[in-house]
Amino acid sequence: MSPVFYAIAQYYYSKRYEHYFLEGMFPPVKYSRANLLEAYVCLAARMIQIYPKEAREKNAYLNQYFKTHFPKQKVNYFDSLVYSYRHPVSIVSITRWMSKHLVNQAEKEKVIRFLVGLAVTDGAMTSNEMRLVNTVLKDLDVNQYTYVEILKEFHVIDEKKKTQVSQLEYHLLKAVKTLGINLSDDMDEIKKVYRILVKKYHPDRLINASQQEVLQAEERFLEIQSAFEIIEAYKKSA
Repeated sequence: MSPVFYAIAQYYYSKRYEHYFLEGMFPPVKYSRANLLEAYVCLAARMIQIYPKEAREKNAYLNQYFKTHFPKQKVNYFDSLVYSYRHPVSIVSITRWMSKHLVNQAEKEKVIRFLVGLAVTDGAMTSNEMRLVNTVLKDLDVNQYTYVEILKEFHVIDEKKKTQVSQLEYHLLKAVKTLGINLSDDMDEIKKVYRILVKKYHPDRLINASQQEVLQAEERFLEIQSAFEIIEAYKKSA
C-alpha cells in the first residue's frame, strides 16, 4: 500500500476520532497494527512530556524502535507524536484499549520494555518516569518478576557514584531509601515498616488538609507502594 494512501487514511482517522483525542481519551477503535502504533505513540508522548529536554534523544529511540517493530506501517508517526504531545491522552484509556486487544502476555511485556527503553535514553529513569511505567505495568497486569527481568536488560549511570549500575540496582537503591530500610532486612520487618508508612501517608487520613498537602501525600503514598513492590519482587526472585 502506497505512502499516499496511508497519509489519506491517517487524515480521515484523525478527523473521525478527533473529539476523543481533544477530550484526552484514546478512541474505541478496532485492533490493527496501525492502531496499536497509535497507542504506543500516545504513551511515548506522555513519557516525553515528563522531561521535554530529552525529546531529541527519545525521538531517535522511537524512530529506530518503530522501524524495527512496525516495519509495515508507513504512517508518519512523528505527526501523531506532536499531536499527542499537544493533546495528552489519558494513560488509563490507552492501557484499557491495550488490555482489551493485547491478549498475548508477551505483547503486554513488550509495551513495558518499550517504555523502560524510552525512559533510559538519557541513562537514567526519573521518579516520574518510573511512576508512569508502574501505572502501565499494573493496568496491563504484568507481574513484578517480569518487570525486574526487564529492568535487568537496561543500564544507567548512578550520578552520585559515577559508576555503571544496572537498572535493577538503581530501582532497589531508590526503594530502600524510600522505605528507610536495609536490603538485608527480612520481609516481615520490611512489611512492618511498609504498613506504618502506608498508614501515615494514606490520603484518606488527611481530612482537614489542604489540596496541596493531599497531593503530596498521594505522591508519597504511591512511591511507598512502588518501593515495596520492587523490594518484594527482588526478595522473591533472589
